[in-house]
Amino acid sequence: TAAPASAQVEFGARLGWNLSSFGDIRGVEVERETATVGGVWASFGRSLALRPEVLFSKRQASLVDGSGRAPLSQNFVEVPLLLVLRTGAGVLRPSLFGGMTVSFETDCDTDFRSAPDAPDGCEGFFGAGTDSPLWGGVAGGALHLRLGPVRMGVDARYNHGFTEIAPGADTHWRYWSVGVDAG
Repeated sequence: TAAPASAQVEFGARLGWNLSSFGDIRGVEVERETATVGGVWASFGRSLALRPEVLFSKRQASLVDGSGRAPLSQNFVEVPLLLVLRTGAGVLRPSLFGGMTVSFETDCDTDFRSAPDAPDGCEGFFGAGTDSPLWGGVAGGALHLRLGPVRMGVDARYNHGFTEIAPGADTHWRYWSVGVDAG
């Protein structure tokens, strides 16, 4: 018999933390820092599911050179599209997932200046800035507990940017994220 449609479509929310970096650039050391991520998702399917998400993600790092340390903070609307493979049929359900993500910067702030005559803020550090969408890949795993119609769980994921955020340098956002979700 066919499963009811409600068993194949789920909606929920995710809240978590990022540990971000984007590699060293122009003689500047980049130190990882934690920030937050949260948003909503929908899941279509049972054992093999398609899961689009809309997340609000803050990515932070410290930029360190001979003149000192400056914080870098960027806010993004991030839209991952994940393919999820769920295993197990009991109360505990592990899963693996992977897919693509696109991020749109909504805010950027830093006091770092790449040169004495460079403009202040992110434009001065990144040059052209990050006004274009940033593309990346995501892979991870999760463990969910199903209690009747409610599902709660934890997931860990690695995001790797494919788009350079400062042209001509190894400046792809890379970050780990750990979160909790419910649906």
